[in-house]
Amino acid sequence: MFIDLKLINPALKGTNYLKQAIIYCYNDGDLLYNISTVYEMIAQDNFIKHIKGKNVLWSLESLIDAYEKSVSSGFLGSYFVYYDDSKNLTPKYLIELIVVHLWKTIR
Repeated sequence: MFIDLKLINPALKGTNYLKQAIIYCYNDGDLLYNISTVYEMIAQDNFIKHIKGKNVLWSLESLIDAYEKSVSSGFLGSYFVYYDDSKNLTPKYLIELIVVHLWKTIR
């Protein structure tokens, strides 16, 4: 899915954080409603690097900024049925799109 969405950018830490966030939210849908908890959980998983939840958020925002420069919004609309191009693409919204898509296609 990450390859299809062109979300692979090994130079950005946000790629791994996005994967972790998707796994957490996929396994516990309630986390989608409290995404800052997910950022803190990811920070705890990476405790050796001494990061905080806000660092995870910044990394995800950097990933999305780079992503939006390389991919058109129409592309996301063609991939996700529930994509609303009137909304800004935020880390929370991207995670939600991917998790809901996975729930609908895998479960």
